[in-house]
Amino acid sequence: MNYRAVLFDADGMTLQAQRFSDQFQKDYGISWDHLQPFFAGPFQQCKLGKADLKEELAKVLTDWRWTESVEALITYWFRIGSTPNPEIIQAANDLRTRGIKCFLATNQERYRADFLRTTVGLETVFDGLLVSAELGYTKDMVQFFAAAYDKINAQEKIPLEKGSVLFVDHEEKNLAAAQAFGFATHAYHDAPSFRAAAFS
Repeated sequence: MNYRAVLFDADGMTLQAQRFSDQFQKDYGISWDHLQPFFAGPFQQCKLGKADLKEELAKVLTDWRWTESVEALITYWFRIGSTPNPEIIQAANDLRTRGIKCFLATNQERYRADFLRTTVGLETVFDGLLVSAELGYTKDMVQFFAAAYDKINAQEKIPLEKGSVLFVDHEEKNLAAAQAFGFATHAYHDAPSFRAAAFS
């Protein structure tokens, strides 16, 4: 299949896997029981663009026993799991050299999305970032892919056929939503198998 666009996963693919919640528990001795209500509740709204991460974090600082500012917590958080995977970055470069558009498709709230764009520099790696907080839907929703498809085609003189877009992810529910919309999919396991699928 000659794909015209490839949608990359962020955490665990483009970025080497490391979770803030895991590292925070190790560094500060905070149990998952203290963190879980935030990630199951307010953070989900942040990823949809319906809540502000800084405002929501301010409400849990005491419970998390964080004695510094919200800004300091965000700085600590965003540095975790922000190391690009060089094999995936190279794959994106190679695909773009062949004229294949590459996008990062990610569930992110808006502050980390901006961090990934500018500080990590992913805006120079990809033709665009498709961010849940900006589209209003997460990747387990078919609507995410409808909004992403519109955004991709806004850059094209000739609209892309749905089947010419390859969505890559490691979560089955996200792959199922993409398939339901009509995108081709690849379950991400490692860089070599991804290259074999994307360059086929």
